[in-house]
Amino acid sequence: MTSKEASERLSTYESALCEIRDRFVRSREGIHIAEGDQADLHQMVLELADFVQDALEENGYRVMLIDAFNEGVRNFFNSSSYASVERIISIVRAIITRIETNPRLVKGPQPATMQPDPSSAQKRRTLAKLVELRAVRELETGFPEKRSGLSWAAQVEGLLDFNPQYRFRFSQKLQLLHSPLSSATSTALFDELISILETAITQLTNELDAGHLSAVKLASPAGDYVHQERIAQLRAINNASFDLTRLIQMCNELNSNHQSANVISIAMLCRAIIDHVPPLFGGKTFSDVVSQYAGGGRSFRESMEHLQTSSRKIGDQNLHAQIRKSEVLPTITQVDFSNDLDVLLGEIVRILK
Repeated sequence: MTSKEASERLSTYESALCEIRDRFVRSREGIHIAEGDQADLHQMVLELADFVQDALEENGYRVMLIDAFNEGVRNFFNSSSYASVERIISIVRAIITRIETNPRLVKGPQPATMQPDPSSAQKRRTLAKLVELRAVRELETGFPEKRSGLSWAAQVEGLLDFNPQYRFRFSQKLQLLHSPLSSATSTALFDELISILETAITQLTNELDAGHLSAVKLASPAGDYVHQERIAQLRAINNASFDLTRLIQMCNELNSNHQSANVISIAMLCRAIIDHVPPLFGGKTFSDVVSQYAGGGRSFRESMEHLQTSSRKIGDQNLHAQIRKSEVLPTITQVDFSNDLDVLLGEIVRILK
């Protein structure tokens, strides 16, 4: 394990601990841990204690974590106090800082470069299985019994190891589902599991696309998101039925935002373009273009399906996401749809010139 991996794993625990702390309930009798969080906290502290013992060189953090937890439950209710959770969080933060200043604290060799990702073939197998599990009919109609739903979730959980944060969040929700819960609570938890699954599918899809997308960037002399030659072709079109002024401006703004690394703006503009162009193909929505337009052949349809499913979801996420306690900003890899976008623009040039 590298120091970076150790810090990332500890940061995941830190975020989960902060969520538990923020859910404490205030009442006349005082402030108490939220229902259901005590067991999660206990499990997290045990996992953290084992982790710092197994992954780090000899240190006193394991004892500190266990002492902080035990001290916190020494009260009339035998439940963790707010102060004890704060202390556990501060210990985790201290460990992260220590690793950052002294990477040798982590056991094992520290490679100069990041470890390689799993092979593309393995990623594709994982993605295919996740997509298959997302398409399970019972997610829409409801599982006949709780056991079936838990079995489905266990299959998903086993496929999320490529992202420890997804795995941890998913496992947390799944553990809660094993408890006796109301129908409404169970439904809400299943919705959260599905959301994590969809996020994992999007990440794998983007990672698998990154290889051929980088070649498109290299082919553009200025490193533009939309090739200048394609913009010039659009400008040369004089069509009586459609004015391409707005489309050309959005392409120019994509290039400007790409040069400035404004990744959220890129996601929004890509979403705006696919909403803007359907009339050029005789459709009202981009879904119509994907399902009904036959002029571009099979390859065009496949590119448009990807543009529809991936760019729309990521665009929606960046357009409509409300403020949260913690955020992770998208990277250029996540919002890089330039390959499929160029296929779309090329077809527009072909049918209008």
